[in-house]
Amino acid sequence: MLRLSGDYTVMEMEVQPDDWLADKELAELGLRQEGVVVLGIQRENGRYVGAPKGHTHICPGDVLILYGRLPLLNELDQRGAGWTGEQSHQKAVAQQQRNLAKQDREEAEDNQRERRFQHTKGQRIRYELRKRVGRPQCYNQRG
Repeated sequence: MLRLSGDYTVMEMEVQPDDWLADKELAELGLRQEGVVVLGIQRENGRYVGAPKGHTHICPGDVLILYGRLPLLNELDQRGAGWTGEQSHQKAVAQQQRNLAKQDREEAEDNQRERRFQHTKGQRIRYELRKRVGRPQCYNQRG
């Protein structure tokens, strides 16, 4: 079962000869820097490459199975080769860096709230135990 949230999605994208992706290796593209993960490649000859590595060559006619944010994947599908494609890539990398910084801040805030909640919860539990049991008594033993 696949559960995605927000604008994250999985989509297929057929590589055209004039696409920015065409005739390059995955490592050269730097898609992960944009927040895009290539899950697999369906080759035109019918062969499937699952979890492709950086040296995997992208060919026109390949169908890429991609994971990422829908607006970015749609832009990537329209991204042409050449200088404008490189510019679009750089903009997408910068946007992903901002997204990651925001995500890190939100996660830190969530962790801080959770720690405060756990601390408060622990105080409440100790208070309830004291109410039920009472404070421990100290006895002096004399012989």
